[in-house]
Amino acid sequence: MDRVLPWTDDLPKQFSDNYGYDICGHLPELFYDCDKENTRQVRYNYHLCKTRMFVEAFSQQVGQWCADHHLHFTGHVIEEFPVSSQATFVGS
Repeated sequence: MDRVLPWTDDLPKQFSDNYGYDICGHLPELFYDCDKENTRQVRYNYHLCKTRMFVEAFSQQVGQWCADHHLHFTGHVIEEFPVSSQATFVGS
């Protein structure tokens, strides 16, 4: 099975600016259980970073536009099955 995670060209800089270390030096921890404590922290920081980036680049802007135009924004951006795909690709 292929393992896929969201990535953008700006993610390494955003990650470094927010967490103080280079995510590129920790890519194995995103896919494999290495040192357990370090693995948990790297994954946690990665998911926080990509969620924040997604919210700032998409959800927040669309949500504000909808609010300005008196529309409801549900936040559904990809299919719902499996539910874990939501967390993987768009964050929390």
